[in-house]
Amino acid sequence: MPFESVSLSALFFGLLSAATLPLGALAGVAWRPPDRIMAILLAFGGGALLAALTIDLIAPGVDHGHFGDLALGAIVGGALFKLLDWLVNRQGGYLRKPSTALTYWRNQARRRLKRVLADMRRARPLGDLSEMHWTCCRPSS
Repeated sequence: MPFESVSLSALFFGLLSAATLPLGALAGVAWRPPDRIMAILLAFGGGALLAALTIDLIAPGVDHGHFGDLALGAIVGGALFKLLDWLVNRQGGYLRKPSTALTYWRNQARRRLKRVLADMRRARPLGDLSEMHWTCCRPSS
């Protein structure tokens, strides 16, 4: 530890970690990275935050023998999230982002195309014409 006292060490690391927020805001104002770089930085930050939360929240539960509870909670939570997302999208929630709207419209177009192709397979282009009606027009061999 950099300090002899636990309180001073906690204060130092707390101030150091809190200083990253205004420094990051200043960097964001001064430098506008391209979208691809911004996406990489956001993904890295999100992954770091998720890793920290996992270590702080999940590891003690596993250490105390609550893995089954944690696994069940993760499965139920994931299923509930997907169900609620599906319900929101059915009410027009897919319009909340351009990417989800495009995905929804592409899926709708695919379904429509499948229906049309299925109907075309059932269609008989010459209807109920008997063979006698159209044999007269075939070239003789």
